Amino acid sequence: IYVNINFMKLSDTIKGLIQSNGWNYVRLADEMNKHGAKTYDNKKLSQKIKNETIHYKEMLLIYQILGYSLKIEKMVMIQLEALNAIKSCLGRL
Repeated sequence: IYVNINFMKLSDTIKGLIQSNGWNYVRLADEMNKHGAKTYDNKKLSQKIKNETIHYKEMLLIYQILGYSLKIEKMVMIQLEALNAIKSCLGRL
């Protein structure tokens, strides 16, 4: 699944992944408790996600538990002049 988070709130992204996998906050908190030294309960976890105060490590753990990985890659920005030149060339074909 490719999620472009530029247009989505982080909370909506995480919540969508949880729901699309048939999970809920209770099950996720229980699983997170098995993997970390920190103790989670479903209400606190839900609030952290809703308020977008979740830590990066916690977000990675959630993705790992749900079977996802987080890929960060550098975007290449094309200068406007170059883009117009490409459009012009394609228009001639």
